[in-house]
Amino acid sequence: MLPVTTAGLVRCSVKNPDGTSQVMLYGVCRVRITGWDQIKPFRIARVEPVLTQHAPTKILRQLKSRALDLLPPPTDDSCESMQQLRHELEEMDEAEAVCDIIAFHFVRNKAALRVLLEECCPQRRYEKLISELEKAQD
Repeated sequence: MLPVTTAGLVRCSVKNPDGTSQVMLYGVCRVRITGWDQIKPFRIARVEPVLTQHAPTKILRQLKSRALDLLPPPTDDSCESMQQLRHELEEMDEAEAVCDIIAFHFVRNKAALRVLLEECCPQRRYEKLISELEKAQD
């Protein structure tokens, strides 16, 4: 499990034929897991907020737009949910949260995802995300 994650609310969930689910998460706060109060029957974590460094809003908007442009095209199975996800992410004002949501859903390399999520500067986090999304297109 990644030590840095997003505490959030599940907006919607769609179950796929293969048993996996596509979940749309509204990120509320980036957190670092510091321990576990409970493991079974479900996990309850101790967390602390991850403080974010300032980044210019204009630059974050540009990076958000670039990241959204790099999302994979929808498949027949995911067309409706991908369109909904894109729409929701485009409408979100919190560019930083959009970065985390895209990373959770589309960065498959766990080591890269960990480095990305541990980054406290949103601009550098987006740059890492965009790099991973570009690699996925090759």
